Amino acid sequence: MTNIEIYLLTVCLYFLIWFALSRPKRTIEYTKRIVLLAALCMPFNIGGNVFTVIGNATSEKSVHSIFSLYQEAGENARIIVGLTGYQRAGHDAGIIVGLAGYQKAGNDAVTGIGLTGYQEAGNDAAMLVGLTVYQKAGNDAVTVIGLTGYQKAGNDAAVGVGIAGYQEAGENALTSIGLTGYQSAGNSAEVYMGMTLLQRVKDQERSFVVWSKLE
Repeated sequence: MTNIEIYLLTVCLYFLIWFALSRPKRTIEYTKRIVLLAALCMPFNIGGNVFTVIGNATSEKSVHSIFSLYQEAGENARIIVGLTGYQRAGHDAGIIVGLAGYQKAGNDAVTGIGLTGYQEAGNDAAMLVGLTVYQKAGNDAVTVIGLTGYQKAGNDAAVGVGIAGYQEAGENALTSIGLTGYQSAGNSAEVYMGMTLLQRVKDQERSFVVWSKLE
């Protein structure tokens, strides 16, 4: 879809949601709402980069917004605060605070504070504070503080403080403080202050591992 089509659908969708939550009593209030949404959802294109407050957009370069449900960019897709159902970027995809259903980037996919359903990156996939269900990275997959369901990385898979259900790494799998269900790594699997139920490195295997490194 073009940005014109996305823009019209976005304004209509937001208007219907606002109408369902609070019905206007006068005709002038309908007009005010439409004008306000039309302005806030407008995707301004400056040199191929799209900027919008709460709109949705695509761009051959980058898309920047405060709140978006849909972003697709050839280079970077970024949201400051809010919710996105779909975020895809040729380079970096990022959310500072919020929720992402699907986040895919050619380089790095990052969520600062929030929740991510699916996170895939050609380079690094990172969750600073929050919950990520599925995390896959060509290089490193990292959750600093929080809960990770599935973590797969070409290089290192790491959880700083929290819980990881499944960790698979081409090089090193690490849980600093917390609990991990399964760790598999090509080089080493390590848990500092916590426990890993099952560790596997090459042809070696350990279970109920505490404060230990297998390599």
